[in-house]
Amino acid sequence: MDWEVQNNMPSPGSMIIDDGLTLPADRVFELLRAIYESSNAFVADADQEYPSIAALQRKLDDYRQRPGSILLIARDDDTLIGYVFVTPRVAKRLQHTADLNMGLRTDAAGRGVGTSLLRAALERVQYDAVVEVVYLMVRSDNTVARRMYASAGFREVATLTDDIKIGQRYYDGVLMSRRRDTIDDSELLREVDLEQH
Repeated sequence: MDWEVQNNMPSPGSMIIDDGLTLPADRVFELLRAIYESSNAFVADADQEYPSIAALQRKLDDYRQRPGSILLIARDDDTLIGYVFVTPRVAKRLQHTADLNMGLRTDAAGRGVGTSLLRAALERVQYDAVVEVVYLMVRSDNTVARRMYASAGFREVATLTDDIKIGQRYYDGVLMSRRRDTIDDSELLREVDLEQH
């Protein structure tokens, strides 16, 4: 049986999590651009990361061909409100690893959307059994995100001092990782909503 996002999985309000690879690229593009343009949490800006729908379509086409690739999109009714990418690395000796990147619309913060997306992505990693280690980077001052990732079993691997510069201010980056074999199904089903704190 293929893995499918369970629309009846615990999630806040009327939120549904969809497989983003089945959605039209223009809708995904609008979501990604809106999130990148409203946040300084990303190291790239919207024009660098998602310059056009055609560029995003090429990325999505590549994702569909690469084992272990995951794109999940959260929506509230018909409004897309968040995403999570799990991107397997291409280099031969790194293909067991992947990078996780996620973001939410500002009006979706504090509603459990991030926790639900992360939980669904980790369930998918477990089910697919392709990726063994998931890495992510988070700014050190983003304590809410760091607590959410830690509650999902990610551990801090390294701190990169002055890794990010916004204007004249520097921020440390925190590299976090999680091995697939440490994912416990009961842990994934916990109701942890750290976004409220």
